Amino acid sequence: MMKHHKSLATSILALAGGLMLMGTVAASAGGHQSPVSFSELDSDGNGMVTRDELMAQQEIRFNELDTDGDGMISEEELKAEANSRAQGRVEQVFNNADTDGDGSLSQEEFETLVANRDRSPDDIIARLDTNGDGQISQDEYNQAVANRPKPPRAGALRGNN
Repeated sequence: MMKHHKSLATSILALAGGLMLMGTVAASAGGHQSPVSFSELDSDGNGMVTRDELMAQQEIRFNELDTDGDGMISEEELKAEANSRAQGRVEQVFNNADTDGDGSLSQEEFETLVANRDRSPDDIIARLDTNGDGQISQDEYNQAVANRPKPPRAGALRGNN
């Protein structure tokens, strides 16, 4: 019984994190969804978020994604949401990088953008060059790819690891 409660608690925390992350990502991407606050999750206002409250929030999110109201989220609806988020994020990044406001990125503005995201050539070599020779070997590259954080599997939220 205790193991079931731990598994349920872990799943609830993962779902809550996912819901908050979805809202935070959408908001930071310029999307229409704002972050899900604790008070939004705690619909009865008792200071605790229950599984039922999380499920209600999940239903709200499902209905937002189901734009044609047919009770199903199609690939097109999901792509539209992803495209909307991506477009908002691109606009935000571009506007921040276009420091002179001329509507385009100069080489200098682009290099600054890349450096600010820890993706400059020097940053990449510093992260991947494990033997310190100033270069990235095929083995170092393969190791970096293998050690990338993996996105959670869909079943992980249901405890189906």
